[in-house]
Amino acid sequence: MIPYNQRILQLLIPGIFFCTYGLAQVPPMIKDEIQNRVNLKINPSIAIAIHDSLGDHTFVAGTAHTGIKATPKTRYRLGNLGNTLTGLLTASLDVSGRIKKDTTLGSLVTPELPFKDLSGQSVSILDVVTHRSGLKDQRGIALTPEASWDALFEEGATEAIRPYRAGTALLYSDWAMALLANGLSEYTKTPYPEIVVREVINPLSLNLTFIAPKGSKASLASGLSLETANENTLVLSAPTLWWTANIEELLDYGKKILSPPPTMQKAMELATTTFHSEDSRLAVAMGWFKDPEGILYHSGHYKGFNTFIAIDQKHQRVITLATNTDAADITDIGMHLVNPHVYSLERYIPQAINGAQLSKFSGTYINDAMNASLELQTLQDTLQVVQEEDTLSLHFMGEKRFFYTGLKAHLEFETNEEGQIVGVVLHKNGKQMMFIKAE
Repeated sequence: MIPYNQRILQLLIPGIFFCTYGLAQVPPMIKDEIQNRVNLKINPSIAIAIHDSLGDHTFVAGTAHTGIKATPKTRYRLGNLGNTLTGLLTASLDVSGRIKKDTTLGSLVTPELPFKDLSGQSVSILDVVTHRSGLKDQRGIALTPEASWDALFEEGATEAIRPYRAGTALLYSDWAMALLANGLSEYTKTPYPEIVVREVINPLSLNLTFIAPKGSKASLASGLSLETANENTLVLSAPTLWWTANIEELLDYGKKILSPPPTMQKAMELATTTFHSEDSRLAVAMGWFKDPEGILYHSGHYKGFNTFIAIDQKHQRVITLATNTDAADITDIGMHLVNPHVYSLERYIPQAINGAQLSKFSGTYINDAMNASLELQTLQDTLQVVQEEDTLSLHFMGEKRFFYTGLKAHLEFETNEEGQIVGVVLHKNGKQMMFIKAE
């Protein structure tokens, strides 16, 4: 599974900071945009919660599953946002002297397993928890989707996933974090969910819930159990991804990071310390990212869900969002709330346009590098994307931009000096793809 966070990092790298957004901490425009995305069936439901000096503020729109309205109590899967819990667990074990963060990853298991990069440098616990292990998700999942240490003892296994360099470049890896979680479990002789509850959940008085993958009857926002959601699909199946919360509980998690109890103070300080930075634009803590202003953040994605959390320790503010689809990211809403002056919000609101104006957007657009194309035509005053399997309608959103029906994606057309359409950029969940108009 290619980690969703690779696309999120591209969005977050420029740096973010909180600023005052007026007294309405869930602004009417944000509420309108959330409701609009639900109405357009881009997101089944979206929940948002904010904590600031004025208190806690929540807003929820849409349905958890057919016929059931989402509420602040509706549960969402946190996905790889659960890696922040592993970061706190690592910090807790370190400050109590039970492990050392610089210990080699392979020393967590018995017998010890050499885990080195191509230069002979050992991968450390800190490398993994700060996303610098060099271990790639694709290779790891191909070897064992459950990040099993047992599989690594097989002949040639460690060579198959051997990192090029450890401890240097940022490379987000859910598989490496899951391997660390399983290693900490074996080292402490305690099942991973139990040790997280003991070391993190209970000391912080959190209500985050772990749901076992087998036989779970818990109904989340999608209406599916974990077992059903993961059925017959080769993706990472790891306990680090099986934490759930409603939007109020997720907000409480952020608030506890702002003001941890005395027993967790040292662990929290260690977990949120900056260990590495990329060109002064992006820094990493234990399981967290930090912007140049010192704000913690993370986007959590996993099958059918995505979440967002940002924590401004300086100004004592928290922003959290959750939705029950992984195909329509809500990070852009969170980033706009973080800093509306830096991050504009693409508002998916249809605007009027006539057929004569639409005609200039029709044509074939090609991306040779990706061997991809877009065929656009007008039909009954509507611009449509023509595909073999179906035809998708586009809605005009102003300024040479159109958004897809039921998708978190839009097209932005490019013109030359004469005002002629020469290309189009597809924007989808933080990614961009350029197409050139064919002659």
